[in-house]
Amino acid sequence: MKVNLRSVWSLLFGVGLIGIAVGSQNSLLGIRASIEGFSNQQIGFIMSAYFFGFMVGSANTIKAINHVGHVRVFAALTALLSITILLHSLNIHVISWTILRFLTGLAVSGIWVVSESWLNQSANNQNRGSLISIYMMVINLGMTSGQLMLSVSEPQSFVLYSLISVIVSIAAIPILMSSITAPKITECQSISLMQLFKLTPAGTVGIFITGMVNAITLGMGAVFASKLGMSIVEISYYIAAILMGGVLLQWPLGKLSDVTDRRVVTAIVALSAAIVAIISMQMTVKYYSLLVMLAFVFGGLSLTLYSLFNALANDFLNESQVMSASGGLLIIKGLGATLGPLFVSFIMDIFGLAGFYLTLATLCLLISLFCFYRVIFYKIKPGHSTNFNIQPVTPINRFDK
Repeated sequence: MKVNLRSVWSLLFGVGLIGIAVGSQNSLLGIRASIEGFSNQQIGFIMSAYFFGFMVGSANTIKAINHVGHVRVFAALTALLSITILLHSLNIHVISWTILRFLTGLAVSGIWVVSESWLNQSANNQNRGSLISIYMMVINLGMTSGQLMLSVSEPQSFVLYSLISVIVSIAAIPILMSSITAPKITECQSISLMQLFKLTPAGTVGIFITGMVNAITLGMGAVFASKLGMSIVEISYYIAAILMGGVLLQWPLGKLSDVTDRRVVTAIVALSAAIVAIISMQMTVKYYSLLVMLAFVFGGLSLTLYSLFNALANDFLNESQVMSASGGLLIIKGLGATLGPLFVSFIMDIFGLAGFYLTLATLCLLISLFCFYRVIFYKIKPGHSTNFNIQPVTPINRFDK
């Protein structure tokens, strides 16, 4: 079934602008923190506060949607995000930035809950992988464009913060003014995290570890690049290469997952990402061009994992479970993302800058091994795969989700 983008164009336009803001702010704060002399652990703590807010926001947004609807929640959260971005420039301190990053994460996670529940209610098992891939392409393209904003002004100036805030404010306009209606608020079946895990173990575990990988890559990537000795322009190209890789590989891999066992696709993608990360460990700023090329490939593989696992998880949900599950999956992602920057900051203190890619390689390998384990020992429940009824490959008569 073809994907109907006309029904969600205003949403995609809005999240694209949010992607620009999030991408530019993440790199801006990482660079500014390094300039201000914050330690690895202080930066890791600040970045983790963002993802802790991400987790809290994911847990509470569904209640707000049920109360006032998708559109009003989206508008309120963009206003909160716009304010917190400006406040970062007024007081450069670990404690104040930690609080603001928490509020920023809360706002961004709520926006993603609105967007993903909206999209999943507009999709089915035959086109979900494609639609979620387009959604992630738009976000990653926005985040890539955001890196180019770093050259507009010095990271110490107020200009970049105000420009990012303006972009966030514009993001709500198409959704508020468009005649396209959001999904109707229907009875929402509450799903606990344990129930979600039982429904889709591969999806939930994959999203948790992917949350760690993405938070390390995008939350600490600029810090790694700065400490490696890259200039501001070189850092912007390095992060942009990671995000652009995610843009270009989202669609083909999402489409592939729509016509075969998604677990096989995720296992191969994660294994490939681990190999690229291991190679990247050997690179220094002397080999900048090669490092950027490897970053492009790694980003294309690692940033695609979330959309693949998101589609896999939603394949096993009915309509009344989708909204609650969207919040639950983002809580799981937020939990992993909260731990990621803290974890890698300690590893980098022990192993130096090589610890950045060492951590990413290890996590991607864990994802791959877990998915291969599920493929080998569990079968897809008939009717739950997209175009195939996968038959058991072992005598074990159990079902996978």
